Amino acid sequence: MSVKIPDEVKSEMERFSDRICWSDEIRSFIVQKLEEARRHETMERVEALLRTMPTHPEGTAAKLVREIRDSD
Repeated sequence: MSVKIPDEVKSEMERFSDRICWSDEIRSFIVQKLEEARRHETMERVEALLRTMPTHPEGTAAKLVREIRDSD
């Protein structure tokens, strides 16, 4: 893979190449972006699934908790 960057950026990168391993930085950035994209995709699938689930009237959870607590 190759990336086009302005000459000024390239010269700045060369200036700091003794302290920064640019290939490692770029590789790490790409992996991080892929992980973000996977998480985002997963969240979209979960949200789509949740939209298909039936809803319950307001207070249903509290009612169920009370029933369970009172049954003891």
